[in-house]
Amino acid sequence: MKRKIWETKGKSLAIGKLPVGCQLCIEGKKMVLFITGLCTAKCFYCPLSEKRRWKDVTYANERKISKIEEAIIEAKTMKAEGTGITGGDPLLVLPRTIKAIKLLKNEFGEKHHIHLYTNAIHLTKQKAIEMKKAGLDELRIHPIRKKDLYKVAIGKKVNITTGIEIPAIPGKEKEIIRMLKKLEKLKADFINIDELEFSSTNAL
Repeated sequence: MKRKIWETKGKSLAIGKLPVGCQLCIEGKKMVLFITGLCTAKCFYCPLSEKRRWKDVTYANERKISKIEEAIIEAKTMKAEGTGITGGDPLLVLPRTIKAIKLLKNEFGEKHHIHLYTNAIHLTKQKAIEMKKAGLDELRIHPIRKKDLYKVAIGKKVNITTGIEIPAIPGKEKEIIRMLKKLEKLKADFINIDELEFSSTNAL
């Protein structure tokens, strides 16, 4: 039986219930914590600007910060109910990432929902356990390598809501369908297919 496709408040299309991280983002209730621009992947479609890509810089929303504590000020200013930690790959600066998760949870409580994006190249069970203990609620994997798709199981095993987030690349429809079938077997909690973002750094 086919499930119904519905339109979110953000005008995106969805099937089933949205992950909590998405629900808060659509409402504009999440702070974006760009924890580092460092990344070992070289995705041709990466939309990061030259001032962020492959550079170890940190931003809370659009505000460049020199220490994680400054992110608390930004979160308070916007009355954030959650935070999305992104990069780059946050796992390349794991101590900083762990510190950020702990600070946010200590300041705003368990109700402050935190999700994190990673390509999973450096994801291990031990790192997942550390992030879970710190308070991470949701893990979003962008699998650059096919074998990293199966790392969904790592997040699931340590009781982190875990799914996949990928761009909608023209010509990759069949590959995405195959991925969906594998994710069903892996019991992934969700899959987000994003509109391919066009920027000055990926235009060529």
